[in-house]
Amino acid sequence: MRRMALALGPVVALSGAMIALGLDHSEGMATMFGLREQARQARSRVSHMEAEKRRLLALVHGLRSDPDQIEMAVRARLGMVRRGEVVVRMPSVGKR
Repeated sequence: MRRMALALGPVVALSGAMIALGLDHSEGMATMFGLREQARQARSRVSHMEAEKRRLLALVHGLRSDPDQIEMAVRARLGMVRRGEVVVRMPSVGKR
């Protein structure tokens, strides 16, 4: 009987602690799950930012070394054309 009481003590203490954590809104289980969700969202944002960084680094590399990519950027940004080319400007169509 005494052994059973000794073994039951820690079980009761752990159960009480789990209940207290579950009910404690400031540092309880709900907070832990909320923090896990925030961490998951942060990892997702980091993943998207890393992909965007790779895309931008590839663009920078191309603008430093690829003559065709440099020409496309200059044409788009400055509206430059080659001698003999004809530019046709179309009015932009807005959403109706």
